[in-house]
Amino acid sequence: MAYLAAARGWWHFPSYLILPLLGVGFCVAGLVSSLTYAVRRHRARDAEPAEGEQARLR
Repeated sequence: MAYLAAARGWWHFPSYLILPLLGVGFCVAGLVSSLTYAVRRHRARDAEPAEGEQARLR
């Protein structure tokens, strides 16, 4: 959106801010993805029955 606004001349921003903002955005996206994976893995491990319960269920 900012690029389109700048291309049309509606908004001017320093071009040296684009790469750092993209880098921070990618880092935040990676962090959120990693945390989501860790939480899902932890919850899946807690949802599995214990070994003794698995033997009784068979």
